[in-house]
Amino acid sequence: MRNYLSAATFVVIVIVASMMLAFTSCHAHENDLPGIADGASPMDSVVIAEVSTHNLRLLYWGNDDDIADEDLAEALSICESSMEFVRTTLGIELPFRVTVNWIPRSLAFSAGTVLPSTINIYSGSFKEFGIRLFVHELVHLFAQHLGAPDYRTRYIEEMFADGIASAYRPDDRLTMRSHSQSWLIFEVDREQRSTPLLEMMIGGPRSIGHTPLSVLFHANSGGAFIAEKYGTSNLAELYKALPSQREMTAQSWAKISGIVSEAILSCLNVTVDELEKDWRTYLDGISGKRNLAAYVEPYSAYYVHIHEPLIASGRLNGLLQAGLVDVNVLAEIKGLYYELENLISDAIEPSRNIIDDYKAKVLRVAGIVANAIPSPMDHRNERP
Repeated sequence: MRNYLSAATFVVIVIVASMMLAFTSCHAHENDLPGIADGASPMDSVVIAEVSTHNLRLLYWGNDDDIADEDLAEALSICESSMEFVRTTLGIELPFRVTVNWIPRSLAFSAGTVLPSTINIYSGSFKEFGIRLFVHELVHLFAQHLGAPDYRTRYIEEMFADGIASAYRPDDRLTMRSHSQSWLIFEVDREQRSTPLLEMMIGGPRSIGHTPLSVLFHANSGGAFIAEKYGTSNLAELYKALPSQREMTAQSWAKISGIVSEAILSCLNVTVDELEKDWRTYLDGISGKRNLAAYVEPYSAYYVHIHEPLIASGRLNGLLQAGLVDVNVLAEIKGLYYELENLISDAIEPSRNIIDDYKAKVLRVAGIVANAIPSPMDHRNERP
């Protein structure tokens, strides 16, 4: 049954945490992207319609735009079927009904957030990108009730969620984007290419329990690879066997690295070195099939001049909200993002003219972004 609700006026901050990231599935934790708490609404939006089942409640937010009954029913059906997949895959039930806020905002990229019993999907198309985001966020909800409720490192949490989500849609665009991105980053960034998988998962000896944002993008690809090669049940067992962030920070790196290595061997029947080698070989295979070497030069321009400065700034969350980046600049970044992705997905090998034109556009937008990013002293108290 479809219900039309009266407006509720609550002020919340709606910002885009993953808006600048090239070739990644866009996800943000509640600490990064304040979501819509139960009973609250996004700024200048109201609930246009609501549909519900025993397991979930879907709210469609907007302004004056209506949504067709069949579109809302389709989104509800998608939520139900994907929820059944996660429930069956992980073998547990949630002790509450999930609230899904669908906010069809025209953001730089689709994004999702998860709160204790609520999932927010910021996407104009639920069918195209909302499905993957919903499954990803749903896994985060289920993970809290998987017998190991404590938070692990950000890399491990994302690896697990995206691994399960990729199993639901193994051939979707976001999975291929993740694999392509990881291969390209390893190709253009020597430091990341030399970073061991174990350090991506748990941090280095001086940062145990804290994985840097710069390597987080590989969690999506790594999780999808594990789910495909070793199975979702083994991925879930690995997740449960890994120590929490709290446990990591209370132990030495040598102790935790040993525990994690043993968990990988026990759950996947490979050493951590073998797992990393197999994953890198898998990425090389995808690179060969998709001729990714042809896109290294334009991707390097984007990575060096836009991607890395934004990561280093520590202000991914605040650039839009603080008014430091204009929405038109976001639109240009989005255009650059999709231009290169579309070339890759359509197997169009870029000519010299295309590459030079792309690099010129990157440099122009990069100059605007550089002027918008404050010096480190301006945000020394901010959490990256």
